[in-house]
Amino acid sequence: MAEVSDSHRAAFERAVAQHDAGALLEAAAGWRALLEIHPDQAVLWQRLGVTLRDLGEYELCEQAMRRAVAVAPDDATAYHDLAGSLHRFGRWDEAAAAYRNPLARSAGQAIRKDFGQLLVGMGDFEA
Repeated sequence: MAEVSDSHRAAFERAVAQHDAGALLEAAAGWRALLEIHPDQAVLWQRLGVTLRDLGEYELCEQAMRRAVAVAPDDATAYHDLAGSLHRFGRWDEAAAAYRNPLARSAGQAIRKDFGQLLVGMGDFEA
């Protein structure tokens, strides 16, 4: 959590623990509180997005993931998380476009695997 100041590390770790324990509403509140202080930290937007996705709040999840991308446009992980969320929501064409972005920045195996699974699901064996 290098992006978040040391004084807020405990709050970050508490939100992670809450999410891991299934206390998703509490975790979301924790991420939002940290974002009030650090709105420019993509990792916080990503964590909020994952929590909202797990809550079934897909529109809010997408907003948080897109905010992470806006805050950190060179961060392949932000695009990967956005793509994964769109994929999970069944928005395959948008997910494919988002997956292509980190592929240009990173040859990460996880991104390639997830993108490949999406393309197979779409019946696109040529890409």
